[in-house]
Amino acid sequence: MDRRNILLSVISPAHNEEDNILPLVEAFDNLRRKLRYGMELIIVDDGSTDKTAERARALRRKFDFLKIISYTANRGKTFAVQRGLDIAGGKYIVIFDADLQFDPNDIPPMVEKLEHGADLIAGYKVGKYQKPFVSRIYNLLGRILFRVPVRDMNAMKAMKKNVLETIPFRPDWHRYIVVWAHKNGFKIDEYPVKLRPRMSGVSKYRGIGRIFIGTFDMLSVWFQLTFAQRPMLFFGTAGIFTFGLAFLIGIFALVLRYGYGIGFRPLLTLIAMLANIGMLLFIGGFLGEMIEGLRNRMEKVARTFQENTSSDEAGNSYQRREKKSKNMTKNRKRDRSGNRAKTTNNNSIKRKNRQNNRGNVPAKNSGENFRQSAVEKPDIEPEKTDLTWGRKTRKGGKK
Repeated sequence: MDRRNILLSVISPAHNEEDNILPLVEAFDNLRRKLRYGMELIIVDDGSTDKTAERARALRRKFDFLKIISYTANRGKTFAVQRGLDIAGGKYIVIFDADLQFDPNDIPPMVEKLEHGADLIAGYKVGKYQKPFVSRIYNLLGRILFRVPVRDMNAMKAMKKNVLETIPFRPDWHRYIVVWAHKNGFKIDEYPVKLRPRMSGVSKYRGIGRIFIGTFDMLSVWFQLTFAQRPMLFFGTAGIFTFGLAFLIGIFALVLRYGYGIGFRPLLTLIAMLANIGMLLFIGGFLGEMIEGLRNRMEKVARTFQENTSSDEAGNSYQRREKKSKNMTKNRKRDRSGNRAKTTNNNSIKRKNRQNNRGNVPAKNSGENFRQSAVEKPDIEPEKTDLTWGRKTRKGGKK
């Protein structure tokens, strides 16, 4: 499978889901064959104590669209989603539980909505649910506190990758992906997703403790979104309230003392305590504003440093490319000049050889050898022929 053509990455957190791994992979293999774009399935083994990781790795040899992440400790669904996001190569991300309570065939219509301009598609469950009352209360509080335009915040979701990258990952905050996306201004749409009975295994979100955890997490997210960037709004409001309460109780104490002659000392203690609490709240608000200002400055410095680093890396890369180009140009020029010189030398040698063969201009070595042979053999007489000139005459001629 060509990783460059992957459009969709499905992140499937799994904890003790050994019997669901094979049906999960086969279901997505059937879905993949119907898609017109590339898809990958990322199974994140969240510290399973059964054979979830072994069965997933065994299937990896057969299905090339499958990726496996495994670690020993159970760190929760939010951490699993974050780890899956680290290796996801698709433009669109789908969070799909490994228990197969949702239908993979609902994913293509959600992706189509993303391609038509939406940033996040929140599915809302259609079918029989085991915890309908708790889910209704949870979603109702979410709509009241966060004003999110969805009916269900905790079903299957499909989103663009940059949406998930802007969300703070804290334990169990995967429930508030829709809330953070809405806060960051992303376009949100809905799609009905079929809810199916669990094939095997047990639910990981059971017990009365999950209600308290969800409630406190919701309050924490609400505080982060409402007061984290404006701490004086929270602390100042609480301080004004306590100061006002202390003022009213003080008036009531004065009326009792001077109107009815009743002195009640505990009221004075309560007034002093409320006044002190109000002062401490105001101080906390000022400190919070200072910390928020420092945080904003640090983020600005970090962004500036990152931009400068990126620009320096780009500049260094450009300089390296320019230097390499200059070196290649010099090498080409050197090669051309060397080839010309070599060609010239070869031509000169060839020309001299031709001249030596014709006997017109002997070479230095040939001339030296000729002179040495003449010195070493001076008494050799030239061969007598009929055309010998000098003192000799032609045969039959006069002297």
